[in-house]
Amino acid sequence: MFKLMQQLESTVPHFICCIKPNNKQVPGMYNNDLVFEQLRSYGLLEVVRISRSGYPTRMTHQEFCRRYSVLLPENHECKDPFSMSVSILRQFDILPEMYQVGYTKLYFRAGQIAVLEDVRKQVMLGNLEVQKCYSGHHARLHFHELEGGVIILQSFVRGEIARRQYKVSLESKRKVANKENDEQLLAVVQIQSAIRCWLAQSHLNQLQNLKKLNQDRKTSEVKVKPARKTSEVKVKPARKTSEVKQDLPAEILPSVVEDLERQVMVAEANLEEKEKENAALKEHVNQLESRWSDYEVRMRSMEEMWQKQMASLQVITSPPMHGSCS
Repeated sequence: MFKLMQQLESTVPHFICCIKPNNKQVPGMYNNDLVFEQLRSYGLLEVVRISRSGYPTRMTHQEFCRRYSVLLPENHECKDPFSMSVSILRQFDILPEMYQVGYTKLYFRAGQIAVLEDVRKQVMLGNLEVQKCYSGHHARLHFHELEGGVIILQSFVRGEIARRQYKVSLESKRKVANKENDEQLLAVVQIQSAIRCWLAQSHLNQLQNLKKLNQDRKTSEVKVKPARKTSEVKVKPARKTSEVKQDLPAEILPSVVEDLERQVMVAEANLEEKEKENAALKEHVNQLESRWSDYEVRMRSMEEMWQKQMASLQVITSPPMHGSCS
């Protein structure tokens, strides 16, 4: 009963008639004769017969056109509601005895509006399907545009990351090359210092040998000559190094000169080798500098080319102005 009352309150009935399904008051049992007698006694059969013989459904021309004008073809040129209503009725071959056309309203027998409602429902479902397909197509196009823009943006980001990584690798290589050059220059300087030290030591040894020979020569002359007076020895001036060289014996002088010449030749040969090594190192440094300049020129050209490509891609991928569609 509560559900029945809710259903009745949700509608707008003209009258309420309660019918008793059986005399035993058992749920689920339906007595046809009892129900028929109640319908006859209440007069509902007469109401149904009268409603079927008349025109219970009534609509104005404006309401009818507003609701069922979608059923007409697009090339229909009727403009006033009266002619549009007559065209709709003729379009669906509704029998003339099933409706009446007035100046302001249309009168239909029972069941005629249901046919129009079924056709209208099918047309509306078809329109919904078309709108759904169009909306899906438009959404897919928009998604593809967004996807293309995202891919282009990702390519720009990846390119920028790759350029930064390449720049970092170049800087690391430059640091390594500079460190190697510094190490090579340090090694050259150390070799040159070692050569100069060796030459200075050899020259010092030669001078010490000459001094020792001069001292030996003096001691031998003192032993051979007869003893003289102390005054004469003190008055005698000291001799120069050239005189000492002249006083060297003929057997000792050539060997000393040959030894010195041989040492000088060895030192010159070593010096020439070190100079060649130094020149080779300088040439290697120059080659590295030229390569580095080539790398810088290439990097500048590649950066200019990348900037041009990015500018062209930005011009291409700039979103066009679309008009809003209703």
